[in-house]
Amino acid sequence: MGCKESSLRSPDVKKKDDELEAKKAGSKPVGTETPINLDGDSSNDAPHSKSLPLNGRTRSPLSERPHGSLELFMREPLLDERGPSNDMQLVPFLANEEGGFRIDDEYILPSDSSTSTPLLFRIEPLRRAQTGEGTWEWWYDQVENLRITKDNSSRARLQDIPNRLTRQYDAKKDQVELDLGWCYMERSAPYVLGRLFVSLYLREIRWVTSLRLDGNYFTDDGFGNMLAVMGVANESKTVFPLLKNLYLNNMNLDHRSVYGILFYVFPLDLSCAARGTQVPRIAGKAAGLPAEAYMPFHGAPHAPLFPSLEVLSLCDNPGIGNNGLAEILRCFVAPHYERRILPVLDLSRCGLDEVGVGYINEFLEQLRIAEKRRDYIVVPRRVVLFGNRHSSNSSSRSNVDGNTAGTDVTLVM
Repeated sequence: MGCKESSLRSPDVKKKDDELEAKKAGSKPVGTETPINLDGDSSNDAPHSKSLPLNGRTRSPLSERPHGSLELFMREPLLDERGPSNDMQLVPFLANEEGGFRIDDEYILPSDSSTSTPLLFRIEPLRRAQTGEGTWEWWYDQVENLRITKDNSSRARLQDIPNRLTRQYDAKKDQVELDLGWCYMERSAPYVLGRLFVSLYLREIRWVTSLRLDGNYFTDDGFGNMLAVMGVANESKTVFPLLKNLYLNNMNLDHRSVYGILFYVFPLDLSCAARGTQVPRIAGKAAGLPAEAYMPFHGAPHAPLFPSLEVLSLCDNPGIGNNGLAEILRCFVAPHYERRILPVLDLSRCGLDEVGVGYINEFLEQLRIAEKRRDYIVVPRRVVLFGNRHSSNSSSRSNVDGNTAGTDVTLVM
């Protein structure tokens, strides 16, 4: 591989060919040149050897490198057991799949820029994490600063929200759950959640089809601010366009908070009362405005907060009671901007009794009247009432035939 002894021609013939080539190039014959001492032998004429250039046949490609030092060449020459050592240094090169060469952990890339072969190194633009309110970095800071919760396990779960949403979306796009339940949230948590939900930077929030806030106790001011912030942003762009399931179980809700929630989920057409339109009544009262805490900006919503809602679960909120049930039914039969169907309303273990059953009977009567007038109302298809204190006698005396109320509403008692 480059040694004269390994050539198939005889040494005399090869020497003559070298002399002819040297004459054509106008230089001395190869045999008359003094070889360069690669072993550092002091017996050779050092000045004379340094003044002579290396022959083109013995020059290594690395000698052309601008920063190539003689360290790569100052090593013991390769020895052949069958003959004397050769003066020419053999430098091993390993071909690279990318079209370059490797020597001593250094890479030499091909200089031909016209080739379509990809280079060994690829430079990508620097990607910086988005900062500012409404970004994931901002959310991490809020969690670290204990504005959401002080529970360590809950904090770890909240910081992993982007990864959990992405994994669910990749697995099944129509089942993405944002589980914020049982995080023992602080009083400041709903203020942060409202800004998180309306963020324009987080596309993962738009994927959510199920939202859980179970087990977290919010104040009326905090819950009202969260809903109001979401309602304002929802007027221009739907905050949760795909959300089908909303779970607000065991959140210590009462009649004020539950009506404040429905005020944004099913917006009322308040202009009907101004026009003198008769508004249906439940328990002697008609639907109106919620508590002041749920209208911090003194504005009423027009667009529904969850237009695709199919399940509204309010289980294990005994504070709702009969008064809360009356507020829910008033909201359903009041005039709205559009007709809505709610497939499932779960009021299990919400402190209802015989009085609540009477309110349900009033609602069914008003529902039939509104259906004839083709009013824009909310029709719950299935109402679940497990675990409430209504007696079987009061249920049998009601207008409910078994578990079916008319052809539209089914009561599961």
